[in-house]
Amino acid sequence: MISSSIKKNRFVLLFLLLVLLIGSLNLTNCVSSYLGEETIIEKSAEVDPEWLLWNRKEKDGRVYFTLRQRIVYKQLHGIEIAKRKLRDNIIKDLKNRTLEKYIKKLRESDLTYATVLKNLNQIWIKVVDLIQLDSLKENDVYWQRVRITSASQIRLYFNIYLLMSISQTEYQVVDEALIRHLSQHEMKEIQSLVK
Repeated sequence: MISSSIKKNRFVLLFLLLVLLIGSLNLTNCVSSYLGEETIIEKSAEVDPEWLLWNRKEKDGRVYFTLRQRIVYKQLHGIEIAKRKLRDNIIKDLKNRTLEKYIKKLRESDLTYATVLKNLNQIWIKVVDLIQLDSLKENDVYWQRVRITSASQIRLYFNIYLLMSISQTEYQVVDEALIRHLSQHEMKEIQSLVK
């Protein structure tokens, strides 16, 4: 009876943690604050690109990722920041996919999610520098020049939208390489945890 209850609670916990992990990728892009009335005064294109609605999309042999960087006062600096953040988000996406593989196995084990996650995160720190995203490509940059009018002042800034992609083949190879680059000892330790 108790064993069944623990398994149900563990499954709910796993599901909630998975949702939080995946949601963390979007969190930085969704935060906004109301600073006054916003007016778009200039755009890099007349029509908003369709990819603004994407978060992650697989298309034509590539995996596409987008990022929105709000309230940037210097356009080129904002684009560089967006590139770094989006590259980090792609790496987080790879990490989450690796973790998902182990979460499935964890459901049948007697270990807690926290134990396995701690071990995987320690290993991840060691292999994250090995990731070379050679086919990572900047596909498009879209920007808006925005004026915010409040009771006390007028501010001008940019909203930067960035679309980058990586070849689907390299994305899968990197995913597999992350597991392969773990030392034999660490891999055996993790596998024994999730068996």
